Amino acid sequence: MVFLVLEFAGQIIAQQMGLGFAAMVDPGSGAQVPVISQFYVILASLMFFAFDAHLKLVELLADSFQLLPVGGASFAPAALAGVIAWSGELLGFGVLVMLPVVASLLVVNLAFGVMARAAPQLNIFAVGFPVMILFGTVVVVLTLGMLPEQTEMLFASGFGAAYDLLRGR
Repeated sequence: MVFLVLEFAGQIIAQQMGLGFAAMVDPGSGAQVPVISQFYVILASLMFFAFDAHLKLVELLADSFQLLPVGGASFAPAALAGVIAWSGELLGFGVLVMLPVVASLLVVNLAFGVMARAAPQLNIFAVGFPVMILFGTVVVVLTLGMLPEQTEMLFASGFGAAYDLLRGR
């Protein structure tokens, strides 16, 4: 679910940039996803290994046999409610990742609206698409510096939710 947050953020960013039509097949889900989404998911996959989260995942798997033994009790209803609350948190993380890019692209769209109103003979569609793609790419590159700490927060939140589910909280 953590990787889907970044895919969601990339889809919204690509739609705002005008790259929603530039899609490729995601090998994980088999669905068509925009290129920006795939870029974010690949970066998150690399950070997953860079942060040693794969080792934490193996540790979680080993701990799951003590926390929830085979043939033992099932998940507590409160724990399942915690997973639902955590999924709402994930939506907030997705907004946190995409908000700087979407807000800056909104400002560019507003500027194009003012230009279209001031000079109606100017073809905004011919000028707007390349500028939106260029500006969006620049803003995505500028915001990549924040992505590692946001992704680390996402992974920590995911492991915390998994442990809470196993402990029955």
